[in-house]
Amino acid sequence: MAELKRGIGRADFMALVVNAVVGAGVLALPGRLYAEVGSWSLVVIAGTTLLVTVFALCTAELAGRFDRTGGPGLYATEAFGPTAGFSAGWLLWIARTLSCATQLGLLVEYASGPVPWLATAEGRATAIVALGGGLGALTWAGVVLSARASTAFTVLKLAFFAGFVALCFAAIDFGRIAPAPPPPALGAQGEAVILILFAFFGFEAATVLAGETRDPKRTVPAGLIGGIAIIALIYGAVSVAAIGVLPDPATAERAVAAAAGAVAGAPGDLLATFGAIVVLGGALIAGFLLASRMLFAMAESGQLPAALARIDPRRQTPDLAVILVSIAITLMAVFSSVLTALVLSTAARLLVGIVTYSAMLKLRARGPSRFVAPAGGLLAVVAVVLSVAILAIAALDQLPLAAAALVAGLIPYALTRWAAARSYARSRRRT
Repeated sequence: MAELKRGIGRADFMALVVNAVVGAGVLALPGRLYAEVGSWSLVVIAGTTLLVTVFALCTAELAGRFDRTGGPGLYATEAFGPTAGFSAGWLLWIARTLSCATQLGLLVEYASGPVPWLATAEGRATAIVALGGGLGALTWAGVVLSARASTAFTVLKLAFFAGFVALCFAAIDFGRIAPAPPPPALGAQGEAVILILFAFFGFEAATVLAGETRDPKRTVPAGLIGGIAIIALIYGAVSVAAIGVLPDPATAERAVAAAAGAVAGAPGDLLATFGAIVVLGGALIAGFLLASRMLFAMAESGQLPAALARIDPRRQTPDLAVILVSIAITLMAVFSSVLTALVLSTAARLLVGIVTYSAMLKLRARGPSRFVAPAGGLLAVVAVVLSVAILAIAALDQLPLAAAALVAGLIPYALTRWAAARSYARSRRRT
């Protein structure tokens, strides 16, 4: 029987974490953050990184228990049963596919600058279909090829950010970056922290790939922590450059592009366009890979039709899951707007987080993980409380849509379980 190939090493896994998180949001983040807290932006980034580290340490401890594909859905299944596991896995899949659809549309939008035809309805649809098909083919070709492509895009991504910071360095007004009294109002601080937390979301999805990772109980926790460190460095450095260059960063919707253009004119604009395409390309490679494995994991656990768990014996990839994900993301990108595609992501990820960190508390009673988070029980409680609080503050209005998406997923789940029960009953009668 064909099995998934363990072709992801530590560096590739860390690159997948970075690509799963650092997408289009970083290009606008400095301006949006400055609008909330002004010169206190770096302080907020540093403080929020500590909060995100709590989530990452909890996820790393959970990952240290398993060597199978599944991630948060698997953790919830082991702790609370298949229905909770499917709910977590399905919501995470919804969030990931919506995010990919958004990034696919944005990539074409950025590319329409140098290629105006892509701004037409025909050009946009053609480009999205071509890119969706190409990314699907890359994912189908094998995990090693996808992981190497992801790592290559991460290197290009880091090179772009390094080039952007170097370009802006001589023009940075460091006085604008140093925190100036008085501190921002408490409400503004809270909004800024939530903004940065959202920018870090996505790292937990990378744990889905444990079944294709070498020595996953060590590699996945190390990759998560290392990836978070790189992401925090990117956000900090890019914010320093953009805020330090722009006279009024709060008004810049795409602060990175605005800063590059302000320093270097047309060449700066070209650099920003290239960088955006690289950032989005890397995020999409990781996104297609993760979304297909989420479907595979749910099917392998008997929560979705078994056909989605079928593995191509030559390429060792779940071929039907890859095809379905590619079609779903492409159609979403063609027929939905950027804002529409993101409407469920925040609530879905927060709900998954609540279930995941609660699972950590229960699974701790079963024995130690390969990676043990310091003060892990306390960290898990803090992570659950933070997730509930953020959901109540920032995403409560999304809950009805998230609930509707979950109900829609529970229909194929119930049918799959019913068909499995009938098949089991028939086999028992024959014997």
